Amino acid sequence: MVITILAVNLFTPATEVSSSGKGILDQVGGFLKKYPAASVQVRGHTDSTGSESTNRTVSESGRIG
Repeated sequence: MVITILAVNLFTPATEVSSSGKGILDQVGGFLKKYPAASVQVRGHTDSTGSESTNRTVSESGRIG
């Protein structure tokens, strides 16, 4: 089974979770608690918000926060 969650502006700024992003992550957490054998793949990208150097740092680190 593949579930795709498209979230625009989930993290703004990159180290903080927006209220809408928190709601999405809470739903994903609920799913994982219900189906603990499920595997998850997280993908993301930086956008043009913020400075080029900040976006590069976030993108290259591969993680948020």
